[in-house]
Order: sequence, then structure tokens, then C-alpha cells
Amino acid sequence: MRIDYLKYLLILFFASSVYSQNDSIIKWNENSKLDWSDFKIKKGFDSRKNRNYIAETSAGFMVEYELNDYYYDNKINVYAVFNKYNSSYSLRTDYLLEHEQLHFDIVELFARNLRKEYYENFKNLDEKSIISIYKKQKKLLNDYQDLYDSETNHSNEKEKQKEWNNKIRNELLKSKDFSFDNYLSKIDTI
Repeated sequence: MRIDYLKYLLILFFASSVYSQNDSIIKWNENSKLDWSDFKIKKGFDSRKNRNYIAETSAGFMVEYELNDYYYDNKINVYAVFNKYNSSYSLRTDYLLEHEQLHFDIVELFARNLRKEYYENFKNLDEKSIISIYKKQKKLLNDYQDLYDSETNHSNEKEKQKEWNNKIRNELLKSKDFSFDNYLSKIDTI
């Protein structure tokens, strides 16, 4: 039996790293929202880009997989995760927290896209295809996050922010078949 493991955490702003699961991450849950106490860095300055941010959310995918000799023994899990110790703030308001929550919700939306693509290709998945699909969705996620910040001007455009809130809420409802629990049920039937 051959077993390969891979854990990826995509961190917004184009960074990614191998990451082990511990108390520094929060898995996305539709019944739980971020709180300012989840942001463990009080600063709001991104030295990589030499720009000030009022808040910065570090969130992304974590993919765990196990490949075996027979596809029906394979396992693949995709989580949307928030990294507490890479997330920062310099100002805390409910409105700003809602903007940051939507960044996390967008990660969950793209985690659902990733789960769907893995599900549709489940019988043919190998390490190369898992990574290729991951990289494709990672790029789409990064582009979408940039579009969100651009159109809302980092939450300063209140009407655009409302539009995005509704848009993502609707997209999450439409993609409910690939929420984590529903995805696991689908995989079990393959």
C-alpha cells in the first residue's frame, strides 16, 4: 500500500506553506463567525508590501490526502482555515470584522470549488493532479480576493460591500452540496 500525505495552507496575499494543524487555526464553520479575539497580531502593517492595513485576514485551504492502491480507499479532505497568528488588526469595528469574515467566507466558497473538482476527478486522482487542481483553485481564489478588495476598496465602499455580502451568501447557498459534511457523504458513495 502506498500512502502519500500533503497538507497545504494557502495564505492570502499569494503566500503558501506546509502547515500542521493546531490551535492557531480555525476551520470554517457556517455556525461560527470570526471574532476580533481570533486576530492575534495587533498591528495592521504589511512589511512585504510596505502598506498599512486596518486589518488583515490570513486564511486559505488546507488539503489532506491519502492515496492507496485502490481509488475507493483514497481519502481527500479540504478545509477552509483561518490562521490566528498571521491575522492582524489596528482598528476593531463590527463593520470591518464583517469585511474580514467575508474574506474567510470566500475561502470556504473556493474550498467548495476545490472539493467539487476533486470529487469529479476522484477515480483518477494522483499526487500530480491533486496539486495541479489545488494550484488552479489557489490562483482563482487569490484573484477573487483581490477583486473583492478592489471593488469594495477594502470595505470603504459600503454599497459594494453590501453587494459582495449578498453575492457570497448566495454563492455559499448554491454550493452547499460541497460543504465539508456534504462532500464527505458524497465521497463515501464513490
